[in-house]
Amino acid sequence: MAGKILADQLAFVSKIKFKVQVLLIFLLLLSFVFTHPFSAFAEATEDQTQLKSDLLLLEEVIDNITEYHINKPKTCDLIDSAINGMLDSLNDPHAEYIPPELFKEYLNLLDNRYTGIGIEIRMEEEQPVITRIFDNSPAKLAGLEVGDIIIKVDGENTHALPLEIVSAKIRGEENTTVVLTIKRNDEIIEVPVVRKLLKIPTVYSKLINGNIAYVKIKSFNQDTPDEFMEHFTKLSEHSFESMILDLRENPGGYLTAAVEIADYFLPAGKKIVDFIKNSGEKMEFYSENHPSIVGLKLAVLVDENTASAAEILAGILQHYDLALLVGEETYGKGTVQTIINLKNGGGLKFTIAEYKLAGYMPIEGIGLTPNKNITFEELQIFAAKNMLDPPKKYEFCFNINQNSAIINDLSVKIPSIIQKEGKTYIPLRFVAEMFGSDIEYNKQKSIIEITNSDGQILIDLKSKNSNYDIFLQTGTTYINIYEIEKIAEQLKINVNFKLDTY
Repeated sequence: MAGKILADQLAFVSKIKFKVQVLLIFLLLLSFVFTHPFSAFAEATEDQTQLKSDLLLLEEVIDNITEYHINKPKTCDLIDSAINGMLDSLNDPHAEYIPPELFKEYLNLLDNRYTGIGIEIRMEEEQPVITRIFDNSPAKLAGLEVGDIIIKVDGENTHALPLEIVSAKIRGEENTTVVLTIKRNDEIIEVPVVRKLLKIPTVYSKLINGNIAYVKIKSFNQDTPDEFMEHFTKLSEHSFESMILDLRENPGGYLTAAVEIADYFLPAGKKIVDFIKNSGEKMEFYSENHPSIVGLKLAVLVDENTASAAEILAGILQHYDLALLVGEETYGKGTVQTIINLKNGGGLKFTIAEYKLAGYMPIEGIGLTPNKNITFEELQIFAAKNMLDPPKKYEFCFNINQNSAIINDLSVKIPSIIQKEGKTYIPLRFVAEMFGSDIEYNKQKSIIEITNSDGQILIDLKSKNSNYDIFLQTGTTYINIYEIEKIAEQLKINVNFKLDTY
């Protein structure tokens, strides 16, 4: 799913190879073993005795390999392999060692702090385009604008470069300068920007159509609950009865932050989540306060990258019938990690517990199932809006040349349009989801089923005499855009259709 990327944010791989510093940890362990008084070892437990024996064996293996092996491997490389082997043996995809030179920045990212210029970019027609500029950021002060096309970074062309590479080039050390060559309308501008350590907000909000509050949470850190309530308070200056909470592309973060936000919606005494440690010890989290947010119709947007803390918040709101989930099945991460500061300045992360929603619902490998499955990102906000406030009539105005449509005053992108024999076709699934209908493909019968509460359509893909002008291409069924009204009629939906081709 295409999405924005924080241009300055450092992306970490799932397993970070640690460097020579790990050797210091090993040597410290050996130092402890060989310098501890003998009398203390005599009183050591069986486990401590075994540890001593294992460390001696490890030292013996390393000494022999480094002295005799034909490849003459370095000790630090052998230690690297040994530790990676230990981490791999845990069968824990979240286990990683973060070396000292990266650990500080790693912790900064957990709190949405990073060194950069404060922009978001996305790729459009193989060029990075600025889609958001953060307040009080170096980018804002330098005069960059939303819509600026970044054609060069420090003199290097960005055309067709992967977004991650462009992002990495914009990042850099604090107080250094990056020069962006910008195309703005027909003007080419060089803009020098000084990189700074930034605190990026995790919450963004706006009003949709003047009567629906939209709040997006990008991740959860220690400040997120306060940010959320600040945005809600500001939105409350306007009159609204519905809210769309967007948790798409939210990888999680501090689980306690998600619990605190859930507490804003729940009456006191409701169980939110249980954490079960490896010892069997259980930590139970309940809502503690009278709800701050009541009486709102709430829809929560989720997708395949909604994970961990975001799944806790979305799942518990759905469980207590406080929200409808719209979008796609979530990631399914139901485990809790801890980060341990090591003496060498690095860090160690691994899983210490699993969690269950409301004390009994597992998430790991399962995820959350939305109340309304909408696969097209372009339609998810539209679908959530319609679930909160069902329209009496659909007003459509399609602009084929711009691959867009205005549907009930909300602008959406059409994902793909095909011109064939003078006719215009769009994906059938897009049409069905646009109407909030369920669409399934019955492979055994080769039939597409489109259903809602008022009607059902069966389209036989094997029949040459179909009532609909459709065709199949690269696994997608396309329908003649003029047949939207026929689909609506069968589903008993009132529509007003208009097509612009200018």
